[in-house]
Amino acid sequence: MNGKRKLPRAAIAGVAIALVALSVALAFIVPKLGASAAADGYAKVRVAELVDQTVIEASGNIEAARASDLSFNGSGRIESVLATEGLVVAKGRVLAMLDDTSEAYDLANATYKLEQARLTGNARTAELAALEVELKRAKYELTKLSAPFAGVVTDVAVEPGEYASTGTVIMSLIDRTSLKAVLQIDEIDLPKVRVGQTVEFEFDALPNLSYRGSVSRIPPVGRVTSQGLAVFDVEATIANPPDELLPGYSFSAAILASEARSVLTVPAAAVFPAPRDAAGAGAESPASEAAASPGDEPARTAAASATGLPADPSARRAAFASMTEEQRAALRAQFAASGTPGSGAGLRGAAVATDATLAPAAAALAVYVPGENDEPVLRLVSGVPRSDGTVEIVSGLAAGEWVLVPKSGSTGTSGSTAATGSNSLLPNMRFITGGGGPAPSGAPPAGVRP
Repeated sequence: MNGKRKLPRAAIAGVAIALVALSVALAFIVPKLGASAAADGYAKVRVAELVDQTVIEASGNIEAARASDLSFNGSGRIESVLATEGLVVAKGRVLAMLDDTSEAYDLANATYKLEQARLTGNARTAELAALEVELKRAKYELTKLSAPFAGVVTDVAVEPGEYASTGTVIMSLIDRTSLKAVLQIDEIDLPKVRVGQTVEFEFDALPNLSYRGSVSRIPPVGRVTSQGLAVFDVEATIANPPDELLPGYSFSAAILASEARSVLTVPAAAVFPAPRDAAGAGAESPASEAAASPGDEPARTAAASATGLPADPSARRAAFASMTEEQRAALRAQFAASGTPGSGAGLRGAAVATDATLAPAAAALAVYVPGENDEPVLRLVSGVPRSDGTVEIVSGLAAGEWVLVPKSGSTGTSGSTAATGSNSLLPNMRFITGGGGPAPSGAPPAGVRP
């Protein structure tokens, strides 16, 4: 007799029904738990649209475009002062005079001798007398101080009766038809500056007002500051300034070094290098990166051959991945210098510059976007890192869409945590690291739908 007891069929059926019910319950519960875990590990941030423009800032004090301290070219007692501070004068107007008694006598005597020489009919004597008259007249004119250009008298330093030596400043004159600003520009920013670029000025003395000028001169050489920095004194001019804008006012200036353009940005923490197998894993909306177009393969092969890389795309990517950052930088520079069409294609995220400005090219990147039930979905994009801690999205996202930014301490399937890492492809960007290891390979964190 067998000692084992058999379960009744009814009991077996009951267990089966219970297992089915449990499976159905888990089918509804587990995805929700996964989505909740993803939501807990990520924050939703909208793709922002902003107006981007390269602006170079400087400060200083505005001054007259032309200014002069006036003095006599001779010495003597000041006979009269014919201008006052604030007087607007025309070019050539007499502003002050020295005592000209001696000079007037000498001129009159020379003129008399010339008349006598002409009466005697001696041509040689008359010629010499005429030269003497010109010399005496020139000396007589030195007793007058005249305006060298039209402007405004800003200071009168003497009074009648005082003695003035050669070079003594009598008064100052400025030309207010334009004002000049000297902008100290760092050597790194100077290549972006061009004559004619717009400069916007704001003055502490005139709040809530702004004035426009333009870059008028870029010096051919710079100077080195006491801190060892190379700077260039770029000049900007405000033509026909209003009366309230006075020389000496302190200003803050911004050179508009590029045209304003609309750009899409996301936080750098939301972005990481595109996984190599992302397209095969069903990533959403692949970006139009250079390596995605089969028609570009001949150009990529030629570019790789020119730099000693393998012609096979897989081998080329593997060779690039095994390089040190110094080797990668040298390779990028070689591509940029060659100007080869398709330079950098196949070197995922290498951001090789091929234009004259050496601006970084868009790199192949990836983000997570909220999908069904807010589950993170991998999406391929292309973009360029910015200095403000964001990434400019070139393709793959639209303004107003949501992206997921990992929260500090969030955990993925491998136990990795959100941390700040050094990304060799996108410098100064944060990304998810696997316990201090490389950037994500495309495997989504807990609850992520590939």
